[in-house]
Amino acid sequence: AELVKAKDEDKAVVETSVVDNGDGTYRLEWRSKFSGTFTTRVTVDGDDVRGSPRTFTLTSSNPEISKTLLEGGGLERAIAGDATDITCSFFDQFNNTASPSDAFRFFMGFDKGKAKVGEVEPASFEGSWKEVGKYTMRYVATESGPCKLHVWCDPSGKDERVALPGSPFALVVGPGQASTSTSQVAGWSKLQK
Repeated sequence: AELVKAKDEDKAVVETSVVDNGDGTYRLEWRSKFSGTFTTRVTVDGDDVRGSPRTFTLTSSNPEISKTLLEGGGLERAIAGDATDITCSFFDQFNNTASPSDAFRFFMGFDKGKAKVGEVEPASFEGSWKEVGKYTMRYVATESGPCKLHVWCDPSGKDERVALPGSPFALVVGPGQASTSTSQVAGWSKLQK
């Protein structure tokens, strides 16, 4: 099997191996320190087998948590009652984009004191994968004032709390718009002309 980069047809640094299963089938394996789109050719005696050449994408599924990049205005400031976002970008040990396994879970929480990540109550948020290796967390803060924003993960679904890089973040939550349902009149007096 020959592996070639799909875009520029330059040889890629990829380890390949072919195993004869002894039953008329073969197992082909590719390993690389690089992610991307590649074209492979599988030949027998110089002739392409059916389906060859074929294009495929190699991605990493083992992110290096310490290389996770967190971005977004929601790491520093928010307005009570308004949605704000944080984006988590994942990379592997070779700095390729990585996508965690399905067991990987995200969490966030707010703290007004000096709690550790294991002591923070999880807060609700909406999360979604925007593209390969990028996860967006949208949350709505409900209490104004300074606080700490903890962002953590459970990498393998075993109830672990692993703080993402930079967490906790110093967050300032500004007051939201006045609401008639929560506003009140503290006192009043009668005025005469």
